Amino acid sequence: MYRHLLIFILSVNFTFAQLEVHEIDGEGWAKGNLVEIGINAKGVYGAQNVNRPATFHNNRETGNNLFGFIANPLNDGWIDYDGDFFSPGDPEEGFAIEINGTNYNNNNGIFSSGIPGKVTSVNIISSDCFEDIAQISWEGNVNGLNIKRYYSITQDGLFIQMTTFIKNLSDIKKDNIYFMHNVDPDNNVTLSGNYETNMELISQASSITDQTCLVTASQIPLSTPQDMDGSNVSLYANSDKARVTYGGFNNRSASDIWNGTGFNNTEGTVRLNVDEAISIAFNLGDIPAKESVRFTYYYILEEVDESFVPFIVNAIQENPSLCDGQDGKLIFSGLTEGVEYA
Repeated sequence: MYRHLLIFILSVNFTFAQLEVHEIDGEGWAKGNLVEIGINAKGVYGAQNVNRPATFHNNRETGNNLFGFIANPLNDGWIDYDGDFFSPGDPEEGFAIEINGTNYNNNNGIFSSGIPGKVTSVNIISSDCFEDIAQISWEGNVNGLNIKRYYSITQDGLFIQMTTFIKNLSDIKKDNIYFMHNVDPDNNVTLSGNYETNMELISQASSITDQTCLVTASQIPLSTPQDMDGSNVSLYANSDKARVTYGGFNNRSASDIWNGTGFNNTEGTVRLNVDEAISIAFNLGDIPAKESVRFTYYYILEEVDESFVPFIVNAIQENPSLCDGQDGKLIFSGLTEGVEYA
C-alpha cells in the first residue's frame, strides 16, 4: 500500500457574503463593501500591488507597487472613492514598540524589520449576534516580547480595527513600554496631485472619564466625478493610555509621540495644507514577566467627530503558553459594559 501526501500552498482565500480574505506570498488581504486593505510581512499596510486579488479595486498607485488601504465613503459602487492613502511618493506608514528607551520600528520606509515577524493567518469570523469580520493576523517577537496584531474590517464599516497583544515571554520585567503607529497621509494625491492635507486634533484623552483620542487628515473635494466629497483619514482610540499628535514625517520614537515632544498634541488645533504625519501612541508602563497587555485603535475612513464610536466585536483565541498549560483563553473585545447580548 502506498500513501502519498503532497501539500503545496501558494495562497489561501476565503469569501463569506461580501467579505473576502486572502493570503498570498506571505501577505494578507481583506475586503468589505467599503474598505479594502493589504498587510505585508512586516505587519505594515502595503502589500505588493502585483498580487492584488482580482476582486479588489485599483488603488491608483503604481510607482511603489504597494496597496495600503482604500475606502468608498459614498457607497456608490466604487465610482468616487478615496486612496491609496499613503503609498504614493514616500510611503510612510508603520508602527513601533519602545522598550526602556530603545525603539524597534516596522515601516515601509525601512527595508529591514525592527520586529521580525510574519502574517500568520487570514480568516472570516462569522457570528450569529454581531457583524461578520474579515481579519488578518500578524505575529512578531523582539527582546523577549511577543507581539500579536489583528487587522479587522466589517462588511459595511468605514474603519479598520487594530488590536494588539503584547506578552512578556521573558523571566524579567520589561520597563517603560510604549507603542506607536505613524502614517503620512496623502489621501487622494493621485487625483489631486497634492500631497498636502488639513490636520485637526479633534480630541485628546485627558482623564479616565475623557478617553477619546481623534486626529484627522483631510483633503477638500475636487468637484470631479472621482472626488465629489473630499477625503478623510483619522487615527482613533478610546483609552486613557493613548495620545494622538500631528507633525513630523518619518516619526520613530513612541515616547516622543505620547509625550508630544516636537509634535502638536493640543486638542482643538488645526493646521492647513501641510505634508505631515498623524500618529497615535500608547503608554503601557511596565510589563511583568509572563504577563500581557492588550489595546485597540482604529483607522477611520470617513468624516467623524469625537462622538463617533466604531462598533466591532472580536473573539480572539489566545493559546496557552505551554501545550498543556491552563492559561489559554477566548478574548472578546468591543462589547459594551452592562449590555446583555443574546
